[in-house]
Amino acid sequence: MAGSARYRVTLPDADWYDTQTLALVHGGVRDLESPPGDSVRVFARPGRVVPEGPVVQNTGEVSQGPLTLTSGQAPIAAASLYL
Repeated sequence: MAGSARYRVTLPDADWYDTQTLALVHGGVRDLESPPGDSVRVFARPGRVVPEGPVVQNTGEVSQGPLTLTSGQAPIAAASLYL
């Protein structure tokens, strides 16, 4: 995207996944381009579980929609959900 801002991040020395593109990224210093719109770039470790739900304005607001748990690529992964 023309005119997108660029920024530099340092990820710990490990493998990471870009949660939007699922591209494998190795740790270290990276020069990145801002994602389009209001989205935020998120990197997660293999085997992670990322909870996603509707946007709320503050922590006191109750979400009015489904909670999605997205799990990542990992050779061995296990998770528990307690309600």
